[in-house]
Amino acid sequence: MSDLSSYIAPAIVVIAIFVCFKIARREGEKKTRKMDRLNFIVRSPKLYTIVGLVDLVLFGGLCVMFLITGNDSADIFVFITFIGFALLGFFILIYALRCKVVVEGDQISVTHMFKPKQDYSVRDITHIKVSTNLGVRIFSDRRKLFYVDIFGVGCGALIAYLIEHGVKVPDRINLPRY
Repeated sequence: MSDLSSYIAPAIVVIAIFVCFKIARREGEKKTRKMDRLNFIVRSPKLYTIVGLVDLVLFGGLCVMFLITGNDSADIFVFITFIGFALLGFFILIYALRCKVVVEGDQISVTHMFKPKQDYSVRDITHIKVSTNLGVRIFSDRRKLFYVDIFGVGCGALIAYLIEHGVKVPDRINLPRY
């Protein structure tokens, strides 16, 4: 019976993670259906969510297995490494599910990883800087307002929206094609 109970806890964790993932995905899909040229959402690609989820489940499961099978003093370093990678997967997952930019008319709402939601008007934005390695940085005078991942779904729509509203954009923009 003890062998069976050692598999139940990891299974419950995996099922809970998948249920949370489905709920978050359904919420995002409801808002995505209402998108148009002036109302849209810029979010991270689904690949980020998948990578974070796989990393969290894999290394979290290895941590659980490590605790179940026992440990030596030399194996503590392996356990700490597993915890580090599980935390990395957790933060990738949080970034993928939480960070987004919602554009509704002239209002832009930005939700960061750990900061509260911030609202801006398109009139607050003076210029942007685009880097193919980093992403799009949105500025108001000299102060950076927010950042959008260059691979984010809807990043091109955000740049087109800003151009349409007269924001100063670099002459040459190289967005990734995929």
